[in-house]
Amino acid sequence: MTQSPGTGRARGQELLLESLAQFVNGVDEYRRDLEAERRALEDDGGDPGARLAAVRRASRTVHRLAGAAGSFGFAAVGRQASALELLLEGVLAANAAPSPAVLAQIDLMARRLTASAAGLTREQSSLLSGSASGDRGPGDLAGESRRHLVLVGAIGGSPWSAMAERLRGYGWRVDAVPDARAVEDAAMAGDGPAPGMVLVDLETVPDDAPVIGRLVSAEGPWAGVPWYWTEAQPSAQVRAGAVGAGCAGVMAKPVVAEALLDHHAAVREAARDDMPRVLILDPEPAVAGMLAHVLEGGGAVAEVAAGPDGLLRAATGNAEEGGVDAVIMVAREDGAGGVNIVDLAMAMRQDPVYDIPGLVLVVPTVDLDPVASVLARGGDVVAAAPFDPDLLAATVLGQAVRARGRRRRCQREGQGPVLVRKALERVLRRWLDRAERLQSPLVVAWVAPESSARGKAADATLVRLLRETLRSSDVFGRGPDNGLAVILPYLSEDKALSRLSVVSDGLARLEGGCRLDVGVAVAASGESVATLLQRARLYARG
Repeated sequence: MTQSPGTGRARGQELLLESLAQFVNGVDEYRRDLEAERRALEDDGGDPGARLAAVRRASRTVHRLAGAAGSFGFAAVGRQASALELLLEGVLAANAAPSPAVLAQIDLMARRLTASAAGLTREQSSLLSGSASGDRGPGDLAGESRRHLVLVGAIGGSPWSAMAERLRGYGWRVDAVPDARAVEDAAMAGDGPAPGMVLVDLETVPDDAPVIGRLVSAEGPWAGVPWYWTEAQPSAQVRAGAVGAGCAGVMAKPVVAEALLDHHAAVREAARDDMPRVLILDPEPAVAGMLAHVLEGGGAVAEVAAGPDGLLRAATGNAEEGGVDAVIMVAREDGAGGVNIVDLAMAMRQDPVYDIPGLVLVVPTVDLDPVASVLARGGDVVAAAPFDPDLLAATVLGQAVRARGRRRRCQREGQGPVLVRKALERVLRRWLDRAERLQSPLVVAWVAPESSARGKAADATLVRLLRETLRSSDVFGRGPDNGLAVILPYLSEDKALSRLSVVSDGLARLEGGCRLDVGVAVAASGESVATLLQRARLYARG
């Protein structure tokens, strides 16, 4: 007899619930075993053999718990167990009794793991809720090149006409709808691509925000699309609520098209960032390896430095892209190679060579000495060991984000996308070398508003047009005679001119008929950066 699909699904759900119940009921056994080994490490009487035996048993327990928790949809517990397992395995790999500092770290992580596992219920499993192990935020763009805004709550439309017209000038399509129901059915049915951005007017449709929130959630058809709330005078409660709802931001009315585009561009840029690079200095290899594992799970590239001198060598050259974004320095009671780590941290902070990376200093006691206190007051992070790996990793990644901001400010004009001249020349030099090796075309354009219209307003409009129109691989910065030099790799001269014609049309529309002066040069074999930029400038009008 053939079983109906509905019956099969029901039976599958029953089996899943039974399996989850068995796991949750069996967690107490894992907790008891781990607590027993933790106590064995406390009460071993200093016997190295007994310590290693307890570490080995604890490692087997957390290995089983990590696999089971992850398989049954309890990702947070699985991550905690995996981190503790890596620390224990590092101790076993050294084949020596763990130091008091490592024992303290094991004790803290084991206590927190047993506490986290104590309150599990099957309803918390992502296998039932359908949620991913980590919801995507507004930075996870789906189709970042789509320039399509859905404006929800545009009843009558007239208050939004000026903003919509400006957005269209920047090449955006704007669909104004009266409420979320106007787009929900089509989105759930998968009719058409997701938009690039959604703006919800809370004053006209105050109850529609949850509907859009479901559409852009990790499980929704518009997953990862940035969305914004807007009202006349957003309160602190509204702004905090927007964060909780996963909004990219709150815009005060009247919404200015350029402000919305600038905020959206910042979200796009955050999504395109390479993984942050973190250096770790810790004389305890097992702890350093565990921390690197946790950081890599959070999306970083983590590297354990080969001693204090290796840290200094690796952390130089940080004004360049790809440099170190954050440094973790762990000071232990017995030092590291005879170097005072706290003093070394201060020496790095005083040296402009190491000005970019964020610094996280872990000290062996909560009582800070004068040097550590100065670092903490200066904006660096000072924490005490033993530490919560997840909390420390989040702190490190926060420092890395700030470091990237400092690096960008070193290379760009203000907060915008325009590279300063030296940074542009470095990027162009790399593209010239690549084009030479691959025998691929490389076009460089020089653009500026016509001489009679040049000024801050027209220049700012041109910058936004380039940012909204160009591909993510295209780069632009300040060129000769205060114009903008645009690097357009892998395009023929005709295709480059076609792309720039869109920019020209937009400038005329947004700046009252202003004409764009354009010069285009195709890189020749062996040509220098300066010559190529000057040729592009000479080919332009004006």
